[in-house]
Amino acid sequence: MQTIIRYIMVFILAFLIVFIFYSIMFNRKKVKNKEKKITEVNFLIKRYKLDMRKIKYKNLLFTISIINSTIIALAFTAVFYVENYLLSLLIGFILLIILTYALYEIVGRHYQKKGSKEDVQL
Repeated sequence: MQTIIRYIMVFILAFLIVFIFYSIMFNRKKVKNKEKKITEVNFLIKRYKLDMRKIKYKNLLFTISIINSTIIALAFTAVFYVENYLLSLLIGFILLIILTYALYEIVGRHYQKKGSKEDVQL
């Protein structure tokens, strides 16, 4: 039971650290370059053909920072307790690829549906 609590505490701590870092970086990048969008936003726009007039940019940035924090925190938590260096690299790499694809797919489809629902209501 205590090991599960330890895993959860490591995950929460890693999540908070990465989330604060991403929030600071996104806000700083947004202030410096108002016209330049971050890579994740450009990917979602091109891949899912999102209409940014229907989506709030701040909400999208917040969602992306939560997703990236979750991906990094889960991979870190899984790798943190593995003793073998090569196995930890392999687990971390596989987790990063799978989580990135899965979570960005979910978010892209969510915003795609959200944009189409708003289009119908107009």
